[in-house]
Amino acid sequence: MKFIAQLTFLFLISFGMPVAAQKSSAALTIGNSVIGAGYGFISPYKSLFNQYSFLNGSGTATSYRPRGPVGITYEYDLKKRISIGIQAAYGTIKNITTKKNGLGSGKDYIITEKLDQFTAIARVNYHFGRVTRFDPYIGLGAGYGYFNYGKTSNNPTDTPADLAIFSINIPATFGFTGQLGARYYFDDIIGVYAEAGYLAGSFFQAGIVVNVKGKSTTAK
Repeated sequence: MKFIAQLTFLFLISFGMPVAAQKSSAALTIGNSVIGAGYGFISPYKSLFNQYSFLNGSGTATSYRPRGPVGITYEYDLKKRISIGIQAAYGTIKNITTKKNGLGSGKDYIITEKLDQFTAIARVNYHFGRVTRFDPYIGLGAGYGYFNYGKTSNNPTDTPADLAIFSINIPATFGFTGQLGARYYFDDIIGVYAEAGYLAGSFFQAGIVVNVKGKSTTAK
């Protein structure tokens, strides 16, 4: 959370810098390529994965363990304010529900749910900044999504056939993103970024970016 706070602070400070103190051109160069790597925070699936705590009532403990999504992004600065690219991301969520003294047996019953997700999304961003090294943008994306959900349990009343009903494997489905973000470059090559929206199974994403060609970040 400290990392998120630092990036958010950087975003606000950079956005608030007077344009007069910077060059009056945007941090984007036609023909440049940018590679980013980031981590997603705040999953929309948490409330769904807490269903057993609600159903089992008292004596139930739930451990929610999200991992990622971790994403890699490639973007190409196509026009003065338009970039196109692709993002691949993978994340997994595990929810472990423990029912103390299940059914009065003296044994703890443990139910484990797991969701794996992978997306490969083509993205288009519009860059509306006017400040050197600071690059705010808004965009959309659409593409491929893979989802696999499964459940295991040591409760003897949960038979393999019952658990199989809850197993869902969707190898090919529609994936999408909507993002409002910004990059801040420390020099002509290295920078950081933060995005908010719906991003491959998270509502917030942050990470680093590298200007592959190493050109000036001043727009033509």
